[in-house]
Amino acid sequence: MATAPPPPPPPADPGPEIVADDPGESLAEQLSEKRLEELIAKSGLQGVDPILESELKKWDQTLKFDVPIDMNKQVKAYLVYFTTERKGVIRKYLSRSSRYLPMIKEIFQEHGLPEDLAYLAMIESGFNPHAYSHAHACGMWQFIKGTGLRYGLAINNYIDERRDPEKSTHAAARYLSDLYKQFGSWYLAAASYNCGEGRVAREINGSTHRNFWELSDNQRLPTETKNYVPQMIAATIIAKNPEKFGFKGIPYLPPLQYDTVKVTEPTSLKAASVACNVPPEEIELLNPELRRGMTPPDMPSYTLKIPKNSKELFAKNIQIARIELPAVASGPVQEYRSAPRRGTVRSESPARKTSSSVASSRSRSKSSAKAGHSPKARQIQTASVKKGKGTNGQSGGTVQEASILGRARAASGNGSSKGGDSKAKAAKSGTAEKKATGSDLSRKPKKKGATTSGAPSSPASGGTASKKGAGDKRAATAKTKRLGG
Repeated sequence: MATAPPPPPPPADPGPEIVADDPGESLAEQLSEKRLEELIAKSGLQGVDPILESELKKWDQTLKFDVPIDMNKQVKAYLVYFTTERKGVIRKYLSRSSRYLPMIKEIFQEHGLPEDLAYLAMIESGFNPHAYSHAHACGMWQFIKGTGLRYGLAINNYIDERRDPEKSTHAAARYLSDLYKQFGSWYLAAASYNCGEGRVAREINGSTHRNFWELSDNQRLPTETKNYVPQMIAATIIAKNPEKFGFKGIPYLPPLQYDTVKVTEPTSLKAASVACNVPPEEIELLNPELRRGMTPPDMPSYTLKIPKNSKELFAKNIQIARIELPAVASGPVQEYRSAPRRGTVRSESPARKTSSSVASSRSRSKSSAKAGHSPKARQIQTASVKKGKGTNGQSGGTVQEASILGRARAASGNGSSKGGDSKAKAAKSGTAEKKATGSDLSRKPKKKGATTSGAPSSPASGGTASKKGAGDKRAATAKTKRLGG
């Protein structure tokens, strides 16, 4: 009788999964000049879209803006594009905007920015904290890693604060404020936000153009940036008065409301959801920056967002929930650091210095072991290193590290003139050291006068020099006797 095959082994636990980013549908697209001309022509045809046409004529009388609004053919083209071909995407973005707009406008007011700049996030990500671009920009405000770190956002293998709506909005506000201080124009600030302040500054310095539209008309900016500002203006116009542009019955989402609690040990989002008696998706929605579904393991405390009015329930249930749904860390926190700006030196943390020193000493040990493969060579190296003494006879002065062939090089110095003199003398007496340290490797006699008079002899070469001096004295005495002197 055939026996049944054994059951397959259970799949290995892959560990906590990183929450996937969402490429989404961006409005920051590059439309060709031909396509823009088609949209411009379409917007000027009477009867094609009478509702839009009538609104374009009176938009400046009914809408109030706190950023400059220029109506030109590029803006008009994107108004047509957003209200026709991209109407479904705009509708979805408007629905999501109400979840974050109150928070964004409050933060922008705190930083002294125009509230209407909040609609920049509509072009960047459609108000999506999980948005991720082909250029590796992330979050609602599409920060690349370097800029996010520069503006204080923590990024590591457990958290990415570029996806935190509140923290990333504070960072975006500081960045936009800095750009406005640099260029004195919200349009140039927005263009710099898209392609980088360095590029915009170079184009301005290399031409006579001083505003965005002049730079754009004279092909001084990338195509995406040329389209970016008109898109921002068109999105702002529509978002401020969507019904008049054909967007009716939009299902606006309620604004995010939450409480915060500090957790002092790793906590999984599933445990937090059980403790608060809500679906896991609700906790994930409030904490999009947590990449592995748990708070970081190496932090003394972490501020976790939970649903409004659930602090008491969380405190009551979280200990049992942690036992049932523990947070499983896949490794220690690995912080990302921004590269230092040109002309600056980044100081290392004590822990980083210690690990670097250990790694450096290990590599030196390995290289020494490879170089000193014979016992004699190792003895020569040891004797040469022991030569390093200060001017007062104590170790810690200029240390000489000699190679197998006896070439001395200064490993460290104290900056004194005596240290410099000893380096020069060591260089002059290189031939003598070569004979001394290589005496076991070569039997060639040393040439006369190779030793510089008055040079301090080292322990490795002093014995040879003194023997030679004694032999020369005996030879001179014998010669004098033969000559009758």
